[in-house]
Amino acid sequence: MDPELNNQIGDTPPKLLLRGLDSLYVGNYVRFDESRFDWSELLARKELLRENRGELEEIQLGSKSWGLMPYGKNPYAIVLVSKTMEVRLGRRIIPNCYVQFYSEGLWTRGLPALTAEFQDWINSLGGEILRSESVSRADWAFDYGLSEIDFTDRDFVTRADKTATWSQHQQLQTVQLGKGHIVVRVYDKVAEIKQQSSKHFFFDLWGQKENVWRTEFQVRRDRLKSAGINTINDLGDLQGDLLHILANDHTRLCRPGPDQNRARWPLHPLWDAVVRDVKTIPRFGLVADLPRNAGLQERLFRQMQSVYGDLKGVGALLQVINNEPEPPFLFDTLRDLHDLIEPHHSQAAWDQALSERVQKWRCGQW
Repeated sequence: MDPELNNQIGDTPPKLLLRGLDSLYVGNYVRFDESRFDWSELLARKELLRENRGELEEIQLGSKSWGLMPYGKNPYAIVLVSKTMEVRLGRRIIPNCYVQFYSEGLWTRGLPALTAEFQDWINSLGGEILRSESVSRADWAFDYGLSEIDFTDRDFVTRADKTATWSQHQQLQTVQLGKGHIVVRVYDKVAEIKQQSSKHFFFDLWGQKENVWRTEFQVRRDRLKSAGINTINDLGDLQGDLLHILANDHTRLCRPGPDQNRARWPLHPLWDAVVRDVKTIPRFGLVADLPRNAGLQERLFRQMQSVYGDLKGVGALLQVINNEPEPPFLFDTLRDLHDLIEPHHSQAAWDQALSERVQKWRCGQW
């Protein structure tokens, strides 16, 4: 992650106050040590909290103090919250540990510190992260000091199919462009804090309590994946390329001109600042926003769907053969596969088959 991405100060109008990640959602698959992580106790405490209509219960779990919530968030049964992050836990789902890194933690401590804190917590429970994390949503924010608002929702040129506008007392407060995988918002952040989020810590970060407008890019999993962003490391490497595309090709705020072709309207000073500040984020200079192996990744995904379906059959057979009352865990089944596959395996045949497939791929035939 670019160490200078968050909390940079600008001194040219419109005045850049902050830029960086405002929220990040990440899926993890974790194997917990059952001697240190009592799933049944967590469920029982949650249920008791719900029955007593409590708002949350502060608990110590591993190295970290959490607020246990009286509800889950489908499909996760357990929700734990702290000042820096929210963790959702499920037992038989993938990913089984879903993390939202909160805005305050990202701005005041930075993403590397938060991911280290999360990893330390997993370690304290004897847990093991079994695969690379999957970034499912990222929100980037660019906050500017604006003394006056001289634009309307009609001044945006966008590829988004759906747009929405919110006003108060006939004063523009929010313009939202897009829905789903890409959402761009331009809004009065001070009004949002006072009326909704109560994130007053921004006043200290900005050094002011009024006249701050935010440009926000919210991007979900499918669009992140098409930009080659799957892990947190990918995010650090490729965010500049993705934001460049969004700020230049997806949405722009313009000064209306006489030209009937809106695409030729000049940029509004606010958007000119956004484009300028996006340019300072390192980029690899991708010609297209499609990862080089996009086709292979999709093929691998389909292949794993098929493998996963077959594993369900193997797991069911093992449950019947071993006379087990409950289905085996996925990774217990995977551990059994070595012995189950051994009678069918020939290293020479395996090597030859893989070599043939790779050769076909090189020649565009596989």
